[in-house]
Amino acid sequence: MPKGKIKTWNEAEDTLLIENAPKMTVPELTQIIDASDSQIRYRCQKFNLTPKPIYKTWTIQDLQIATSNPRKIACEILGRNENSINSRIQYFRRQLQQQ
Repeated sequence: MPKGKIKTWNEAEDTLLIENAPKMTVPELTQIIDASDSQIRYRCQKFNLTPKPIYKTWTIQDLQIATSNPRKIACEILGRNENSINSRIQYFRRQLQQQ
């Protein structure tokens, strides 16, 4: 669907959304419903649905990249935002202190 175009939802799309939102991510839902990410999120809010979240697990290699590179470079390499990297480094440091 083109950006900025108002989407008219039909009953079949609503049914697809209601049945699949809890078990699919927003990008996955855009593959089966002709709607943008923001349109799907808006429609999910209307029906009080929570799509499956997108989580990226941290590996030891990710942590090494995050701690050994400047934040902006680590963001580009890992495909994560700066807040995520800072939070993970703080969490890692707290874990080390507790040992």
